[in-house]
This record gives sequence, structure tokens and C-alpha cells, in this order.
Amino acid sequence: MQIITSIARYLTGWKRFDPQWLVELASEQHEDKKWLAESFGAITYAQRVGTSRVFFVTRRNLNKPGAPWQFDHKISLHDPNKHGQIEVYVLKDKRVGGVRYLG
Repeated sequence: MQIITSIARYLTGWKRFDPQWLVELASEQHEDKKWLAESFGAITYAQRVGTSRVFFVTRRNLNKPGAPWQFDHKISLHDPNKHGQIEVYVLKDKRVGGVRYLG
């Protein structure tokens, strides 16, 4: 089953993702939201859409009952080294659904 899951992710544009830099930014900039760094730390795969968006949760059936993606709010991070302002999409269960690089 693991092999099938890996193949499916590859074919649909999902790639391995190292979230450590996002964990560090969240820890430094949102000390009061420990769940944010923890949510970033749980990420293992991502799907890039265009040049500015990266998703960590499937957007299939977006916000419909039972769908994994249930949007709640956005949080901002700032990456002084590469991406500049980053918009973080937070889902209702406090998972990070994705990010958008605003520059």
C-alpha cells in the first residue's frame, strides 16, 4: 500500500517536502501558537501550484462536508532570506493547508 500511495503522489504532483524552515519561522514569529510550528513539522509531502502556492492538504472538494480541506483563517509569516511575506492557510482542525509566497 505504501508503494501505491507514493506512486499516486508522484503522478499527481505531490513531492517530498522538508518543512524545517517553516517550523523555525513559525516558532520565532508566533511563539504563542505552538500548534502552528507543530503543524508545519508534520508535513511530509507538498504539491506546488504555479510559482507562488504550495499545498500540504488536498484541495479536492474544497470546503465541502467531509473534505480534508476546511478553511478557517490565514496567518502571516515573513521569510527575510527568500520568499518575503508568506500567507499561511490554516484549516479548521489547525492543520496548515498550504502557503502562498507574496514576496
